This record gives sequence, structure tokens and C-alpha cells, in this order.
Amino acid sequence: MSCCICSADTARPFLEKNGYSIVRCEQCGFLYVHPRPSSEELRAFYQNPGYFQGEGAYGYDSYVAQRSEIERVANERLMTIESFISPGRLLDVGCASGYFLSVARRRGWRVEGVEIAQAMARAAEELLHQPIYSTLDAAPFPPQSFDVITLWEYIEHIPDPRADLLRVYELLKPGGLLALSTPNAGQRAVVKAPARWREFKPPEHLGFFTRQTLERLVRACGFQPVLLRAIAPHLRLPEMIEHGITLCRETLGDRHTRRTPFWWIYSLTRRMVSLPFRIVQKLIFSPFDYSQGIELYARRGVEQKRET
Repeated sequence: MSCCICSADTARPFLEKNGYSIVRCEQCGFLYVHPRPSSEELRAFYQNPGYFQGEGAYGYDSYVAQRSEIERVANERLMTIESFISPGRLLDVGCASGYFLSVARRRGWRVEGVEIAQAMARAAEELLHQPIYSTLDAAPFPPQSFDVITLWEYIEHIPDPRADLLRVYELLKPGGLLALSTPNAGQRAVVKAPARWREFKPPEHLGFFTRQTLERLVRACGFQPVLLRAIAPHLRLPEMIEHGITLCRETLGDRHTRRTPFWWIYSLTRRMVSLPFRIVQKLIFSPFDYSQGIELYARRGVEQKRET
């Protein structure tokens, strides 16, 4: 199977995980699972209710329990979207139980949703009192139906991201906005110790994007990025220092688990030790070198030429 970014059919082995092979495209560097699971396998995988309830090695600890945090992030993302375009018609692909759509509706958007997991789709239908469609192809929307289409933590789950983005292109109005997020496979922690990166977890995740490969893909599909930013920055201290601070927490406690009256020493130590590393981090590295995710906003051009 060829690379969905550059269409090259030469790739070399990168990592074995969960019985799957992750390869790196020799031309553009994109990391992806090869061979990819079939659509039938993936559909069955996401029908397991435990995926959203923390009952296995994949998915969420408890999606429902995270509702307040999901809604907080939804408001922040919608504020960004509304800085580019006024509320109109919005489609959320991979909408889960509809929390993002519920927030969008309260902000004045007319909303639609797509969700492959049947249990979550039913929950979204109950919340929103409207149909939720199983896939983009199954959704009965004519071309140029939407002002905004969002794909939050979605693109890494699908076997052919290019095909889905081309479908999104068709569904957006000229000048409409694509908004998406995905884990950041370009961070230094991944380069240094790929076997330890938790986002390498096929068959849940099938494609692993860096800033460069993501931007190249959306441009090839006819989109013009207007904002590309790092999200969830994470500083990993040198191993010996990290071990010492962890030992301090286990001995004294922290603000969540106050094992001793001296729990505050751990908090103070972590701040003091982390500060110089954070300063160096800010001065020397790009935010994409240490962030856990990438967020991209891109417009569909009026007459964009797309690569095929």
C-alpha cells in the first residue's frame, strides 16, 4: 500500500507494536501501519463499548467522566474557529457522544455529526435529538454543505486520511474551514525513544503525523493552512532528575496525595528544577519539539488545485 502523503510505494520497517508493523515512507518520512486493517476490522474494533469506558488497553479511561474537560476544550477551539469564520453549519467527524457539538450549538452553530461507534452515536443522538451518521460516505450531505468541518483526534485512526480529507473538501463551501488535531509524532521524545511513545498503538492508531507531513497532506488535498500550532506541551526532564523527583513525591506526597506534612517540598523542588529546563526549552526548541499534539486550521480555497 502506498503512502497517503506522497503516494510513494517504498517504505522501510520502523517499529513492531501489538503484532502490527509500523513503517516509514522513504520519500516523505510519514509513519504508518502496513498492512493496514480492513474497514470491517476497524468497524468491529470500535463497536466494543469498553473502548470508551476504560475496560481495555485502548481508548479512553472514561469518556463520560471527561465531559467537563472536553467541553472546556471545545469552547477554546470554537473561539479559534470563530476568529476565522462566523457561526454557520458545522460537521464534527468522530463526534463520539456529541459533547463538542452540544457546545457548538449553544454558541449558535447548526450542527451535524458522524460517529462509527454505535453506542456513542446513540448517546449523541439522545443528547442532540437528531440523527448521527456512521461514516462520511454514509452521510447524505450534498457538496458544499458546511462552513466548518472538524476532525478532532480522528485522522490518526483511519486507513486512508487522504480519501477522507478529499471528501471533507467536497463537503466544505469555498472558503470554508477545516479544523483538526492529532498526536505529534515529531516530538523529540518520539525520535529518542519511539518504543515508549504511547500513541504508537495499532490498530487504534494507523497514521502518525509530524507538523511537516500533516501540512503536506492538507495542502495536497486543496487546503491552505491558516493556523498550525502545538498543543499539550510536555517537558521531560533528564532521566536521573526525573527519577529523583518521582522518588521525592513517593516519599513525601504531593498536593493530591499529602502523605506527609512536607508534601510541599516535592512541589517546590519540581518547580525549581524544571524552571531552567523550561527556559532552555523555550529559547532553543520549537514548540513542536516537545508538544504532545498538533492542531491545524485550514481553508478550502475557491479554486484549489489538488494533487491526485
